[in-house]
Amino acid sequence: LGARRRREPLELNVPETKINIDNDGKLHEIVERPHLESHKLIEEFMIAANVVAAKILKNNDQPLLYRVHEEPPKDKLDAFRDFADSLRLKFPKRQVVQPSHFNKIIESTTKMEIGPTVKKAVLRAQSKAQYTPENYGHFGLSLHHYCHFTSPIRRYADLLIHRALILVLNL
Repeated sequence: LGARRRREPLELNVPETKINIDNDGKLHEIVERPHLESHKLIEEFMIAANVVAAKILKNNDQPLLYRVHEEPPKDKLDAFRDFADSLRLKFPKRQVVQPSHFNKIIESTTKMEIGPTVKKAVLRAQSKAQYTPENYGHFGLSLHHYCHFTSPIRRYADLLIHRALILVLNL
């Protein structure tokens, strides 16, 4: 988790919900899933594996699909600045925006009633992550090399990375 703190990735921490259905198939309750320290540790292991996979393939000149997340586009940044200004929140105007800039605003409003609204506004200000053979880095995670490798039974992109690694590593 020390590496994560040094990178200062975007810290949205949006709660996940679980929908519980009763025996008759009717909605019983909607509850927030706990996000434990063990979950954060596993997420960090998965991120590390994804980074290593991308670097191995890049260093071996193997084509791959990067999972990229470009920095927020200017129009979304401008809209977020207007939103932040309306709440008297300080957001940098004439410098390269980093995830840590968003984190400071999130942190300053977390204990306030507007905290969840600010998190949603931060999320809306982001560009959409995508798969591409070109590496643009991952803004939200503050990483230069990132691909999806850890869910080959769920995502086809992960399966492609597994196949490329098998080829490169002669497994």
